[in-house]
Amino acid sequence: MKRFDWFIALFLIVMGLTCLTMSATWMMDTGSIRPYLTNFLQICLWIGIPALGVGITYYVIKRKRRDS
Repeated sequence: MKRFDWFIALFLIVMGLTCLTMSATWMMDTGSIRPYLTNFLQICLWIGIPALGVGITYYVIKRKRRDS
């Protein structure tokens, strides 16, 4: 993929996370940005931790196949 394709993919992911966070924060106290940032961090962790686990597993499997 070219750099522009990665930019478009990253932009769409960020927009999706933003919309997801807005819908999660809509019913809460909207007097400050703190609830929005808290929900955004929680959503990123719920997405990032499994992705990190899958990435590490993929790397270990790929490395074992290369060594043998």
